[in-house]
Amino acid sequence: MSISKEKLLARKEDIKKDFDNLVKQIDEHELKIKSMKNNLNALAGASQQCDLFLKELEDNNEMPREKEQALNIATS
Repeated sequence: MSISKEKLLARKEDIKKDFDNLVKQIDEHELKIKSMKNNLNALAGASQQCDLFLKELEDNNEMPREKEQALNIATS
């Protein structure tokens, strides 16, 4: 079996194209992963903010101790 220089050069060019395509795909996916991580961080921050708001609501809805004791006495 004989391989010509032209065949080797053509094969090398095909390999180079495949290599370049994979590099491009990796770059695109890395960019997408970075964007997804940014979105994940934003969602985590939004969740923390909701927790803060819920805590503030609970704190504001708590009855002062004296009123709670009076209510307990009145309803028992």
